[in-house]
Amino acid sequence: GGIACFKIAIQVQRLPKTRSGKILRKTIAQIPDGVALSIPSTIEDPIVIDEIINDFSRRKVGVAFEILK
Repeated sequence: GGIACFKIAIQVQRLPKTRSGKILRKTIAQIPDGVALSIPSTIEDPIVIDEIINDFSRRKVGVAFEILK
């Protein structure tokens, strides 16, 4: 079977959560892949998504933020 390897860790101030407290893992995974985000209507604070996008772009993490050579 496939093997998963841990490569990069980024510390962020807050994680996007629903009103019931669940972390939006799918949304976080979509950010560095450069796919269209599907932000659910149950998100507690939508500004957190912008903060994470800024953190990812500052660290150049993922396909969406790579520097073109």
